[in-house]
Amino acid sequence: MELRLLGLSHKTAPVEVREKVAIAPQRLKEALKFFLSGDGEEKHEVVILSTCNRTEIYTVSESFKKAFDFLENYFQIYISEVEKHLYHYSGVKAAEHLMRVASGLDSMIVGEGQVLGQVKGAWQAAQELKTTHSLLNALFNRAISCGKRSRSETKINQGAVSVGSAAVELAKKIFGDLELRQVLIIGAGKMSEVAARLLKSQVVFVANRTFFRAEELAAKIVGKAIKFDELDDYLKTCDIVISSTGSAHYIITQPRIHNVLEGRKNNPLFLIDIAVPRDVDPRVGELSSVYLYDIDDLNAVAAENLKGRQLEIPKVEKIIEEEKENFIRWHKGSMTKRKSLSAPAEAA
Repeated sequence: MELRLLGLSHKTAPVEVREKVAIAPQRLKEALKFFLSGDGEEKHEVVILSTCNRTEIYTVSESFKKAFDFLENYFQIYISEVEKHLYHYSGVKAAEHLMRVASGLDSMIVGEGQVLGQVKGAWQAAQELKTTHSLLNALFNRAISCGKRSRSETKINQGAVSVGSAAVELAKKIFGDLELRQVLIIGAGKMSEVAARLLKSQVVFVANRTFFRAEELAAKIVGKAIKFDELDDYLKTCDIVISSTGSAHYIITQPRIHNVLEGRKNNPLFLIDIAVPRDVDPRVGELSSVYLYDIDDLNAVAAENLKGRQLEIPKVEKIIEEEKENFIRWHKGSMTKRKSLSAPAEAA
């Protein structure tokens, strides 16, 4: 049994591929149970990390077959649809990759802090279902330590921005001053909150399927909560729409926006879709006076924020090397202990 990683990310797959294998937070435990459903007496260790930028399966198993089968059967896809976008690592290389992820070096926006919380959340969900044992627990403990050290001992997260804040920056590039712009936030998740907080001095409306969540976020940012069935009314009047829900299907379709445009009098509508799976049908961008950007379009904005952080990357890589060696020493010690425990006792 060996540590194995199978995954894809924004570096290997565009959003239209990533969304095929994305897992919403509320479905993560269901996915873990599905992964283990075929196990007999020999239970696999597994942690699944799924964010807007990546889906990664960390297992302790004999081969990658279990992870490949999970992708096909859980998501009801042919592996050929995603195979060329996948990467798979074993042993130390898999461990090092997780440490790079937790440190923010593998993120779309280098050094962003949200991914560390996502790594913690993935591990916590697995622990609650008891799908981790000594090896994955040790690995994720070291990876989280690596992520914390990278941010406290270097400046890798200086001026750090999430995808949500990059979306706001993009809006400012298009419109300039946002002071007089009306903004609609769809979804009350973490990325929506980041975007909304940066816009709190503007006129901001918040819509969410669960109304009290919209009210909670609106209260934090001095905005106004609206009901989900009022979306069309606000799509007619708002200039900027930032959408990040956990929906499995498009919530903003081409016919819907086509009807909305009739009441907008050719005023431009700026849509930023930071959800994976996407909230906005990409065909919406074909409509006149509509400017649609998805999560992959944020790369250009992120690039401008990377210059100062590039100097910090070697410092973070040194920390990763130290934590990797700590993990290797632990693993060697663990294997030695197992051998000594299983060896026959010497005669007195």
